[in-house]
Amino acid sequence: RGGKLPETATEWAVTLAGKLLSSDSNLQKRHGIQLASELRLADVYDQLASLAASSDHPPLRNNAIDACVANDAARAVSLLAGILKNGREPIDIRQKAAGALGGIGSPESQEALLEVLPSAPERLAVEIASALASRKESAEALLASIEAGKATARLLQEKTIVERLHNTQLEGLGEQIEKLTASLPPADERLTMLVASRREGFLAANVDLEAGHQVFVKHWAACHKIGDE
Repeated sequence: RGGKLPETATEWAVTLAGKLLSSDSNLQKRHGIQLASELRLADVYDQLASLAASSDHPPLRNNAIDACVANDAARAVSLLAGILKNGREPIDIRQKAAGALGGIGSPESQEALLEVLPSAPERLAVEIASALASRKESAEALLASIEAGKATARLLQEKTIVERLHNTQLEGLGEQIEKLTASLPPADERLTMLVASRREGFLAANVDLEAGHQVFVKHWAACHKIGDE
C-alpha cells in the first residue's frame, strides 16, 4: 500500500483499464475510470479525457474529470478550460470543471477561471468565484477582478465565497469587501427585488389558468395540497 507497483503489474493494470474504458458498458467504463484514478495510470489519460469531454456518457463525466486531474493535473487544465468556456455544455458540467480547476490551483488554471468569470451566468460565476476564493493568490486575483469591474461585486454577498476568502487570511479583507459592496442592496433585499420583478413578469404574461390547473393535478397534486386540493 502506498508503494510503486512492479512494472509488470502496471502494464497489466494499463491493459485492463484500457479494455474497460473501451467497453460499450457504462458500468465497465466506470470501473476503468476508478482503476485509472486509483493507480494513476497516465497511459490511459487520452481515454479518460475523451470520456470527460464527451456528451455521449453524461453519468461518467464527473468521475472522468476527477480521474484526469488525478493522473495529470497540468495536462487536464486545457481540457477543463475547454469545457468551462463552452456555453453549449450543461451548466453542472461547467461547474464541475470550474471546481476542478480551482483544486489544481496552478497559474494556468487560475487564468482559465478568470477568463470565463466576466461572461459566466450567475450559477457558474458563483462556482468560479468559489474556486478562486479557496487559495490566497487566486483570491487576490478575484478581488482585483471585481475591483476592476470585470466581475460583479454581488459575488461578495455569497456566503460560501466570503467564508473561503476569510479562510485565506488576506490582510484587510473585511474592509475591502465592505468597500466593494457598499453600493449594493443587502442580499435579502436583492432577493426580494428579484422575486418582485419575476412576479410582475408572470402577471403580465398571457396565461391559461385551466390548463395550469390540469398540469398541477397531473404532476403535483398528490404531494402538494392546500385544503382538499
